[in-house]
Amino acid sequence: MYALASLIVFTDTLDFGLRLYVHRRHTAAAADLGGSEVSRLSIDLTGVRSGGPGAVSVRPYAIIASIHNLEDQLDEFMERLHPYRDHVWLVSDGSTDNTVQRLRQAGWRCLEEEVNRHKPGALRRLLTVLPERIGRSW
Repeated sequence: MYALASLIVFTDTLDFGLRLYVHRRHTAAAADLGGSEVSRLSIDLTGVRSGGPGAVSVRPYAIIASIHNLEDQLDEFMERLHPYRDHVWLVSDGSTDNTVQRLRQAGWRCLEEEVNRHKPGALRRLLTVLPERIGRSW
């Protein structure tokens, strides 16, 4: 009984150590804008986007989001996603306000759905209209 318990504890300890090692190997420390705090990232996104030294080539990708009646927070939403605007695809999940019109006037790609399909249905619908150049892994 003690041998079995020891084996389980030993195996769990090895698993924990391996996970800790892999976590440390696959995270990069990046200084926050303030400079004092350090955040943990798996990929240095600023290096990828800037094309500077150490930049890696990235396959075409899309950032997809389902939105519903977002007009009150739309300015903040557009400001935060502005650096990724070329990659953003939105679907309006049955919005009843001016969200879609404002997004389209600002030049954002937004698919309008009349019926509220809720998040999974709206995102599934949006995935059907993505261009072929964006890899589909589903």
